[in-house]
Amino acid sequence: MAFYMTSKESMIGKKKVLHSQIKLVEASFGNYKVTDIYEDKDLRAEILAFGVDNTKKRLMILTGIKNRKDKRDKFICIYCLKTEKILMNMLVNNSDLIGRLKSNLYNFVGGHIYFNNNVIKIRYDVIDKH
Repeated sequence: MAFYMTSKESMIGKKKVLHSQIKLVEASFGNYKVTDIYEDKDLRAEILAFGVDNTKKRLMILTGIKNRKDKRDKFICIYCLKTEKILMNMLVNNSDLIGRLKSNLYNFVGGHIYFNNNVIKIRYDVIDKH
């Protein structure tokens, strides 16, 4: 089982944007199956990075949507693979967190983001109640 991302260029008004999708590949002996897992409903959204929490079956997705100033507003989305629903979506302004997620230099396990000697806890218990 492996996840990967694809992007395609499209025009929205006079702007070129990349729209992304996350797919799952399941391989077994002589064949494989590709499944579409996640695609943002907003066609302006480009997935910048994503992490997989295999223990909790969640995706953490960093997306960028170009604003009127032609800069990207960054959003973090938590997506449940079991229920196929978005559990949380929020605007992020912290450049340290954005840089860490874009670099993919972290481990995402059990609702925690581990990097260097640091841990960031994602409160699944709070978002599971919604």
